[in-house]
Amino acid sequence: MHMDSKHYEQLYPHLLPFANKIARDSHEANDLIQEAWLRSMKHSYIFELELPKQRAWFFKTMKRMLIDERRKHSREQNEWAVDDGHSAGELFSDYSKVEVSLMMTALPEDLYDLVYKTYWLGMSSLEIGRLQGVPASTIRSKIKKALVLLQKSM
Repeated sequence: MHMDSKHYEQLYPHLLPFANKIARDSHEANDLIQEAWLRSMKHSYIFELELPKQRAWFFKTMKRMLIDERRKHSREQNEWAVDDGHSAGELFSDYSKVEVSLMMTALPEDLYDLVYKTYWLGMSSLEIGRLQGVPASTIRSKIKKALVLLQKSM
């Protein structure tokens, strides 16, 4: 069995209230539905199930996607916090980019490189980790170490 607009029209009235309830934002709810629908295309067996089981699969998929997104957002928010709770943006806010660049020269080369890639190039710890072949958590740990060293030098 393949999916078509009939399936979508049949499921959408059930998916929308659930997505709105968990996301608490209509745009995010619609994004969840669309992303879940795209994922369902990779698993065509879903449309061979009975309607209640299809809904359950969509509900579970949307909930997991939302949890993953919220965790990712939380990690990104906390990723650059220094020991005293200040973010790197707050840490550098009183200094110009030139002053921060000069302070960074005191860092060991590997830490300088990470801070540069993060703040000047806008790369995530995941991207840097992939480039260097190490886990993103290792990159975040090293960046935190670099920020602590920079904070001490201020």
